[in-house]
Amino acid sequence: MEVERELRTHLEDLVEEAGKAGCHAKDIENYVQCRFGSPQNVAATFSGVYRRERLLLATISTATLGLVMSLVGACFVGVTQWSLLAAFGRLDPRAFSRSHLLMELILTVGTILGFLAFYLLEHSFVRRPVAKAILSVIALFLITDLVLRIWVVAPGGALIGAFFCAVLVRAAEGCFRSRMWKLTFTVIGITGFGVAVACLGRGASADTWTLVGPVWMSVAASCALVAWCSERYGPVLLTSSPA
Repeated sequence: MEVERELRTHLEDLVEEAGKAGCHAKDIENYVQCRFGSPQNVAATFSGVYRRERLLLATISTATLGLVMSLVGACFVGVTQWSLLAAFGRLDPRAFSRSHLLMELILTVGTILGFLAFYLLEHSFVRRPVAKAILSVIALFLITDLVLRIWVVAPGGALIGAFFCAVLVRAAEGCFRSRMWKLTFTVIGITGFGVAVACLGRGASADTWTLVGPVWMSVAASCALVAWCSERYGPVLLTSSPA
């Protein structure tokens, strides 16, 4: 980055200047810190350099990843449903109705974009990042709910479910270090939530577990993939410094 190169150049100039003055290694360190400032002050100063440009780039990069992964997730869930239809020869006709597919799309896309919004916003704040990210994402979901009600359709519980799933995926990423544990927690949590909701609406039965469970597992797997991508490529996406 240009800022990093500029910072390194300043440091090298100060070290060279101190070396010519006959300072020892420890004295050079104290001299540089005295002239340049503490690491915390330097970080705070440079964090504001090109902040808007870097924040815009980070938002565009994250949104692009979100849209791509939303498409992948929606296709994966759809393929899972068609596979269940082919395997069992029957499926609730409502599963392929326009209204149901739209709610399913809102749930899948909302969960993926919600998690990425958490990820981006948490890295955009220094003080109380988690609390600020939660409040910001709640506001985004409320705005989305209003927009959908006006121009598309009332999202019902789909958007609430998406928010819950996004929080669950973020909790898994924050509570566990092992990718396997993160995946397990995400799949069990989202699948359990989806099956519980289905049981409340249709009643607990073997069909509910057999037909609804795999669909929610596919949603969970899509979210786990997004979480892995954010962990793997986060340093590239998050080009903006905390503010």
